[in-house]
Amino acid sequence: MKTITFTTESLITAVLKADDEQKAQIFNILTGADANSKPQDKLLTKKEACEVLRCSPATIERYVQSGKLTKNQIDGKHSKILFKQSELQTLIDSSKVLTPEAIA
Repeated sequence: MKTITFTTESLITAVLKADDEQKAQIFNILTGADANSKPQDKLLTKKEACEVLRCSPATIERYVQSGKLTKNQIDGKHSKILFKQSELQTLIDSSKVLTPEAIA
């Protein structure tokens, strides 16, 4: 399980101390974009992730525990847990079963 946690203060401190390249990396992390990101990569809330995967919040947590999803947590006054849309799509794609009808 990979969890990234920031407090508002630590994030502000990191941004203030960062050079331009590091600031770009921080921005990419917060917006869900990185060197390997796809154009559809955006961050979704747990509720939105549940809607995309058509599952319960408990199932999302099981995916996180098993390492199938990465939970990105941003702490602050209003803590947020976010998931990359591309990871959700990868999970959907990996769970599809091809039937003979689908292949034909």
